[in-house]
Order: sequence, then structure tokens, then C-alpha cells
Amino acid sequence: MDDFACRDDAVCRDSCCLAGICQFGLWPGAQAVSVDVRAGRPVIRDEPALYVVKEGCLKVKPETPDATWVDFRVPGESLGLQGVYYGSPEREIAWATVDTRLCKIPYTNVRRIADAAPGRFATLFKMLAHDASRAHALIARTEKSADARLAEFLLDLAVRMRVPEGRRLKLNMRRRDIAHHLMIAPETLSRALLRLSDKQLITVDRKWIRICRPLTLLRLSGIDRQSAGACRLPAKRSYDRPLEQARLA
Repeated sequence: MDDFACRDDAVCRDSCCLAGICQFGLWPGAQAVSVDVRAGRPVIRDEPALYVVKEGCLKVKPETPDATWVDFRVPGESLGLQGVYYGSPEREIAWATVDTRLCKIPYTNVRRIADAAPGRFATLFKMLAHDASRAHALIARTEKSADARLAEFLLDLAVRMRVPEGRRLKLNMRRRDIAHHLMIAPETLSRALLRLSDKQLITVDRKWIRICRPLTLLRLSGIDRQSAGACRLPAKRSYDRPLEQARLA
């Protein structure tokens, strides 16, 4: 681990979940360190700390023997946020799906700095509320079809990774893990990808996905307008209008 400075780093400045409460993603006095985790290796949590993904991707799941459900953390997202309040990490384990770099800030430093500026606690509460909202959305997703689950996952991931409209999205996780995340069989996921591709909603090139018709994909996902606005999903484009006109006809 090395001393970590990120004042000129675009990921820290624009994507970090702490960007609203520190300068360019690093709190002054936080004594943050950089942690590199190789693909397939676990995150060694040797002390109570808040981790933020700087590069790469983490696979996270509950620390129970029978747990099959997984979630992902992409650049700018945190691991161990609840422990800031409880003083010890959540009962979850995390692996790097690709070579990953993390920013690590010990809980004691986070609490000390937040205590010095109450407004920072408000931002931490917003982050906790966002995590709770995501957990609720994941539960609600189980009531949808495989195609709808996949559509919502791709749109959500594109927003979280700040992928510009029309650009390709790279899936930095195995398809088996995505299937577990969506709570469907890997074979079902493969068929859903093929159906969305056949409908020209997406293009698939191994790990690369291009969302071709975001509004149509949004309707398929079943995301309500309020959630769509909060997620800043892609704006309407001309290639979705013919389908809308056909439905109105």
C-alpha cells in the first residue's frame, strides 16, 4: 500500500462517492492509502475501514455459506459504509473481478473528519439512503421477467459507470456472476442477451455492450419515471420515435 494522492485524477474528482464532502475525492487528513487487488483475489479487510473503488470492479456478497446473491461496486462506489456508524465492517466479502485499485480510509479517520464538519455526515446519510434504495430495487427486480431484469441492470450500470450515450459499456464481471446478481440461471441470461440483441436494443461483443435504444430498453425494464429521472437515464433520441409512433397508431 502506498500514500495515495488524487487531486488531478478524473475518477476521484468526478465519480467518487465522497466527492461532495472532500476535495477531489480525498479528505484532508484522512490518511487514505491505495490498495491494489488482483483479479479473482479477495479484499483483505485487515482493519475497520471505508473502501472506495478507484479502478476496476468488486463482487460483493453476504458472508454466509449458502449465499448465492451478489452485487457489484464500480468506480466511485464504496464498500463498508455502514461500518462508519457501527464501528465494524458489514458481514460481507468482496473479490476483485478484474485488477482493481481501492482508496482505503480507516473508520476512525472518517468519523473524526465528519465530526469536525456536520455537513459531511449529511452526505454520508445520503450515501446510506442510496444503498438502501438500491437494495429495495434489487428485491423488486425479482418480480420481473429475465429480459426486464437484464434491461434494468444494463441501464443502471451504464448510469453508475457514467458511460456516454452511444458509447460501449464493458462488463467487468463474469456472466455467471451477473446471472447470480439477477437471480436467474446463466443459460437464461444468455438467452435474454440474445433476445435484446435480436430486437436491436443492444449489441453484444463479448464483454462489450452498446445500448442502442435506451428509451425502448427503459420501457422494457419497467423503471418508473421518477426513478428514471433520478438515475438521469439517456434522453430521447430520434431512433426511438418510430416505435412510439407505431404504438400510438
